[in-house]
Amino acid sequence: MVTPLDHLVVALVTILLPVHDLLFWYPHLVRAVAERVRNARHRAYAQSLVTEWGLLAASLAAWKWQGRPWSELGLRVPSGWGFWVALAVAAGFAVFAGRQRVRLTRETDEEERAVVLAHLEPLRPLLPHTRREFLHFGALSLTAGICEEILFRGYLIWYLRALVAPVPAVLLGALLFGMAHAYQGTRGVGQTALVGLAMAILYLISGSLWVPMALHAFIDLNSGMLAYAFLRPAGPSAGR
Repeated sequence: MVTPLDHLVVALVTILLPVHDLLFWYPHLVRAVAERVRNARHRAYAQSLVTEWGLLAASLAAWKWQGRPWSELGLRVPSGWGFWVALAVAAGFAVFAGRQRVRLTRETDEEERAVVLAHLEPLRPLLPHTRREFLHFGALSLTAGICEEILFRGYLIWYLRALVAPVPAVLLGALLFGMAHAYQGTRGVGQTALVGLAMAILYLISGSLWVPMALHAFIDLNSGMLAYAFLRPAGPSAGR
């Protein structure tokens, strides 16, 4: 049964967090990078880590306080054929995406590289440019995989399914996940909404969040690896 506490948690995740990122967090990062503020990306990554883990802790506390089983949140032991099907699909996509990244990083055609750089440009302030930034981005990728899957696929889909039919709940959940990334622009919202829909399908097939968590973290990390390969500086200061 949905309670006022659930309304509060969902409002924090789907309204307050996206508004904060769109109006404050990302614009501040863009300005800091443009002004060459020292450790601008590190600070932005750290702020995002604290925010996501803080929201997750609050959400889990609310869930536990209301006496609900963790299995209803998607935190159950993987089992059954659905889990293995979801795992095979996720592994296949991970192999494909990884190979694509390797191919692109080895690309020597300047036009092809220009296409990749143009694709990275909208989020260039956020993407890792140095080895140290990439390591911190890796922690952020793992955080997104864990926190966002529990919040958006576990808690949010449970909440929406209590209010509407299953299919609209999944579609609305994917849309809200996309809107949570509004700072990435219209294209980013559409792409992340599709990712959210794919993760929801994997969640429903597998019966747990473990496969979506792992794939989500991999997708973010793979994107960070691609960005680092294209954006890292050359010369003796590279990788610092």
